[in-house]
Amino acid sequence: MGLLFYENKEFAGGAVEENAIKAVHFGGELLWPHVPIVITVDTSISPIITVRNISGYVVSWGDGISDLATDNIISHTYSSTKLYDIKINGLNHFPDYFLFEQKNVIEINTSIKVVGIGYQAFYNCASISVFKADLSLTTRVDFAAFSYAFKEGSHIELNFSNKDVVFAQRIFAFSKIYKVTIKPTSTTNVSTSMFLNCLELKEVYLGKVSLFDYEAFCNCSSISVFKADLSTTTGVGYCAFSNAFKKGSHVELNFSCAGILVSQASFANSSVYKITINPTVGYSLSASEFSGCSELIEIDLGQPLSFGYAPMDGCVGLQTVRLHTLIPPLYAPNIPKNLLQSIFVPASSLLAYKSAPNWVNYADYMRGF
Repeated sequence: MGLLFYENKEFAGGAVEENAIKAVHFGGELLWPHVPIVITVDTSISPIITVRNISGYVVSWGDGISDLATDNIISHTYSSTKLYDIKINGLNHFPDYFLFEQKNVIEINTSIKVVGIGYQAFYNCASISVFKADLSLTTRVDFAAFSYAFKEGSHIELNFSNKDVVFAQRIFAFSKIYKVTIKPTSTTNVSTSMFLNCLELKEVYLGKVSLFDYEAFCNCSSISVFKADLSTTTGVGYCAFSNAFKKGSHVELNFSCAGILVSQASFANSSVYKITINPTVGYSLSASEFSGCSELIEIDLGQPLSFGYAPMDGCVGLQTVRLHTLIPPLYAPNIPKNLLQSIFVPASSLLAYKSAPNWVNYADYMRGF
């Protein structure tokens, strides 16, 4: 039989007066009372708070009034200008539209293990400066759950440690998220516009990433730490890293998966420092792929079979280029010569490159390997 734990005394059954019980644990789990979700609101911003999709739950508004939510929307108006702690007991997820556009919410605090975060749950909650929740059991984060959320300069950090967590599109788009960790042993798709325009995002820790979708980190220009296992990455979408990374951060990316597909302008105008693409991959380098990457100093292009329009224009810091293609592609990209030192090509093809149309312009930089 399992053991009940009451305060610091151990019981194997037996009666305890109900009004004396402060907490009941069974098998290490808290059975009673339910751990609340605590929502702190600042009524100087707005005296009205609206909570959605919690029908059947009791809401304690923090001013001596409690209500049972019987509909999909429940609201409360405060009579004083101050901070109030709203408590909702027993809720183990953040439902769809939970605090949609509630700009007077300044803190979220709970020790519950959150199993899911719904569609636009915290959309435009732009005053949140504290967000504390256990996300170790979170299996899904739905569309735009935190889009436009969090207060500027709040340094919000979120850790998704469940290896099976799935992310919908635009989760953090335009938010002020500061640091995100996704369990290192997991395999993740970074969804469409997942971090679009997260201007305060500084640190990103990912597991194995199978796909960086359309605009995944577009305009995330403050990232100085980017740790991810790219050995299984099969696709990098349009503008996935365009305008990403902080200047001087020396971010290096190594795409070692055979068969990777890289879309147009994936890294355009980013501050990426070094890039490696699997040398066994035969592919077409897309238009504007690395254009404007002024801090890119070294690139291993794998085996490009052709080049799109202006894939490397503006890479004025480029020092080393490496190609593994045996037959020189028909058209050479416009590789800036500002700081260029070497273009490495297969030794058996060195003479072919030096005499090939367009490539002949870089003959003095050609080296065999």
